[in-house]
Amino acid sequence: MIRALNYHDPKPFQRPGEGFDIAIWFAKSRIIPVALQARCKCLAMHLSRIFCSPARLGIVMSCKSVILNGHYIDLRPLSISDAERTFHWRQSERARHLNAGAASVEQQAKWIAARPAGEYNWIIHLKDGTPIGMLSLVDIDTYNSRAETGRFLIGEEEKAKGLPVAVEAMGLLYEFAFNTLGLSRLFGMISANNGRMVKWQKYLGMVEEGRLRSHYRTEVGAHDAVVLGILREEYQATFIPRARALMAMGGSA
Repeated sequence: MIRALNYHDPKPFQRPGEGFDIAIWFAKSRIIPVALQARCKCLAMHLSRIFCSPARLGIVMSCKSVILNGHYIDLRPLSISDAERTFHWRQSERARHLNAGAASVEQQAKWIAARPAGEYNWIIHLKDGTPIGMLSLVDIDTYNSRAETGRFLIGEEEKAKGLPVAVEAMGLLYEFAFNTLGLSRLFGMISANNGRMVKWQKYLGMVEEGRLRSHYRTEVGAHDAVVLGILREEYQATFIPRARALMAMGGSA
């Protein structure tokens, strides 16, 4: 069954929900007539609810939200009440490599309210409830089995100091995308000026796939975007063991 992120488990992330996977395979099988595939996909989602209970998943699901529970942090849905906090995070020095954000708290609130239903936008918070950052999974394409990760920002660096919150946040997102949603590929774009983040993502298994010239516009000019991607097998072979090692060290990676 799918479980909460657990780097103390010798084989984390290796056994996704059996009922869900069987039904998804059945739905995608070429022996199923095209006219019946949509019904099979509905069956897959129904079976996932039967075989994957929230208590065992470490994931609480509702019609509007998904909460992911980790060891050091949890990811909870972004809400309009987070507008002021996330606006100030976006004004920080750490956010200078992100796309230009809202110009006011009011605009930030409107932006949050306008997020499409198909996006997953999370606030990263410590176990005591302290919000420390944000992270998103967007542009989900189930037909091509891919999605984009983005809006990753640790806005309260001092409060997160000494804890592996960044790697655990990515681990929770990856586990959800690959094991729960059943995607095969994730990708993202990082400003070429943000060499530290590019290097960190490569170490954790992402592969540089290209570069988009003058893709970002900021106050200091145009910047290239580095396109990175990770496949399910790369997640299993590279991310999991390296993330487990970083979690065991308990550092701020």
